[in-house]
Amino acid sequence: MKKKVIYIAGPITGVPRYWEAFESADDVLTSLGYIVLTPSRLPEGLSAEQYARIDFAMIDSADAVVLLPGSKESKGARLERSYCDYIGKPWTYYPATLLGANKRASTELDALSLRLGVLTNGRTDNADNMRDGALAVADK
Repeated sequence: MKKKVIYIAGPITGVPRYWEAFESADDVLTSLGYIVLTPSRLPEGLSAEQYARIDFAMIDSADAVVLLPGSKESKGARLERSYCDYIGKPWTYYPATLLGANKRASTELDALSLRLGVLTNGRTDNADNMRDGALAVADK
């Protein structure tokens, strides 16, 4: 079975030690069996436009996108979310409770695993409900 690919979007510009949240989410997603793409591993010194082009290419290559906490306030992460909506790429919010020392919280981990399983298997009929935290998945 081919592994699914997840892109992590989140705030970077102006966030001290931003990479810690990306690394924490990467660890969790990798432990769930996903291949992880993240903008936090890109070299410094590129223009915003260059980063956006690379990020969009990674999003295009992913099966789904997770948005880290703080994404709603991040210009770049909002652009990535809008791009996902535009191209029909499924996305979900990453639970803040899974970052850092609490990254193995079982209930939140199970919920994230369920959401990503649904999103990466082409079931986007409940994506809007799942973005708001609802976990009920109606079978067609």
